[in-house]
Amino acid sequence: MTKFFTLLKAGMLAALVPMAMLFASCDHANEPTNIAEGVTCGAELEMELSGGKIYVPVICSVPVTCSTDVNWITFDPVVAVPNSEGWANILFTVAPGPQAMAKVYFKTENKGIAMMKLYRGGKPKDPEPGGGDTPGGGDTPGGGDTPGGGDTPGGGENPGGGGENPGGGDTPGGEIVKHDRFSISESRVVRFSPGNLQATYNGSTWSWGFAPNQWDAIGYTSGNNKINGNGSLSEPGTVDLFGWSTHATCCGINNSQNYVDYSGDFAGWQGAIGGGWRTLSRDEWKYVLKLRPNADNLAAQARVNDISGLVILPDEWVLPSGLNFTGEPYGFATNQYSVEEWSKMEQAGAIFLPCAGKRQGTYVTDLSSKNSVQSGMGRYWSSTPYSTTESASYYVEFSSGYYSDCSTFIARDMGISVRLVQDIE
Repeated sequence: MTKFFTLLKAGMLAALVPMAMLFASCDHANEPTNIAEGVTCGAELEMELSGGKIYVPVICSVPVTCSTDVNWITFDPVVAVPNSEGWANILFTVAPGPQAMAKVYFKTENKGIAMMKLYRGGKPKDPEPGGGDTPGGGDTPGGGDTPGGGDTPGGGENPGGGGENPGGGDTPGGEIVKHDRFSISESRVVRFSPGNLQATYNGSTWSWGFAPNQWDAIGYTSGNNKINGNGSLSEPGTVDLFGWSTHATCCGINNSQNYVDYSGDFAGWQGAIGGGWRTLSRDEWKYVLKLRPNADNLAAQARVNDISGLVILPDEWVLPSGLNFTGEPYGFATNQYSVEEWSKMEQAGAIFLPCAGKRQGTYVTDLSSKNSVQSGMGRYWSSTPYSTTESASYYVEFSSGYYSDCSTFIARDMGISVRLVQDIE
């Protein structure tokens, strides 16, 4: 059993905080397990624990509920009721296992008050800027070859299956049959865009399109580190990490770290990308990842062209001959595909969401590294704001051994990835 080691304040949820507090204390040295240090309510914590037990003291005026999205962390009690002195300990039990990250949430009356990232087996190191760790580089697809329009949703080479290939396992002669239908509710179906959303600035105007490959991410280069505070770039480049806004600051392309500078909705992109492309809501993300029939076997982590990310399979899936796929999140190394192998997966309808990192101002972190199999984190916006506040919105997040069902939220000024969909009959 290791001790708790690192705590980091981030102030991410400061505007969402009710009257409760999570606080560090070492006044309980006679307890049977270690005592975690802590931070004031509204901050973000980070903790490393290889396995074992640790107490987290909670100081609060009302009961605090502790929860997580993984099954290798348990809590006792799940609901911490303050004692007569106004505090309670929650006992964390972490099952030993491979390196992985989990989020732990502290809530009162369904209101988030603090969040902890717990790293089992150590925190992955951030890749160094530049070089081979910046997939996508200076590629700026945008421009005239933007897919746009409803008649070319998936580019000329992969138009999206649909009516011409509706069948299931009918693959005569080993031919790959493409399926592109993903259920987002019991009655609605969508197709995903052929890559992450990108916006290219030529010095005066913007053009919109999709990444040329599903694994592409701009990273530290091109436009992500050249964003000004007025919805432009300091020089021509391409952006693929957006704040939560489609009406203000040129669709979230702003270096402000104040959520009040990000307004509007985040659903329809007709004014930018065209073709009816839109962002999934929180409930739609949750359905496609966790609730649709056979969901556990239709999503998993993977490495594609040495880039970490999340694979999502269509409702009807036929695995191409000679390839393997293991569902559920067992780490990025579980499913690994070369460019040639992924081409077959993509032809069959598979979607890949790369770990494209996050942007704070113009600083990008959490990218996948070609040199580290377990590196990287992916974050993708939903169109659903957090409650009635204008400070945060829901998003999908995944790292090695973990992915959320869009039940967590993040400040709107954070620049993260966008993957769009089109509704289909």
